[in-house]
Formats: sequence, C-alpha cells, structure tokens
Amino acid sequence: MDFIGGGGGINFGIAYGSGTIPRDRVLDTFSPGRGGHAMAVLGYKSDGTLRAVNSHGDGEYFITKRGWEQIMNHRSTTAIGVMGNPEGDPVDWYKNSPYFE
Repeated sequence: MDFIGGGGGINFGIAYGSGTIPRDRVLDTFSPGRGGHAMAVLGYKSDGTLRAVNSHGDGEYFITKRGWEQIMNHRSTTAIGVMGNPEGDPVDWYKNSPYFE
C-alpha cells in the first residue's frame, strides 16, 4: 500500500481463465485458469481493497486482501513494482488513464 500510495504500480501476470474476474468485478477468491494474463494494480480503496485493470481494457476491478494473498501465493504468479516517474513523486494513475475517464 505504501508503494502504491507513493505513486507506484504493480504489474503482475497470473494464471487466468474466463471466470477469474467475477461478474461483480470483486476478486475475493482467486480462481486460476489454464491460460495466462497481464494485470496491473494502480491504486486502492480506503478499506484496502486493490483497484486493478487487466490488459483486455474492459475497466477496473477490485481485489480483496484475501484474493491478493491467494494470487501472490499461486506458483504461476509473477509481479513487479513500477514507479510512475523517475523522481518517485506520486502519480494519479486513474486521472491519467483512458480506463477511468
């Protein structure tokens, strides 16, 4: 949360299938698929739920703490932190993203 709050984002790849992101757009239980997919965490809500997007460009979804722990513990998950700019100043990812206009 400190990293994201300081302007960073997290790019991650997961085992992905058609049911990985539920219809209500809240991932509370990780349901990996047989494929793979790129995702990004770009912020969080006040309750600690992560705000994420996937590379399909179909808008944001949310990942609960339990869902994130399951994702991070899966053997196929990879994740890297990405700073928004070289100075490390906070970046408003949502304001500067076409997903959240």
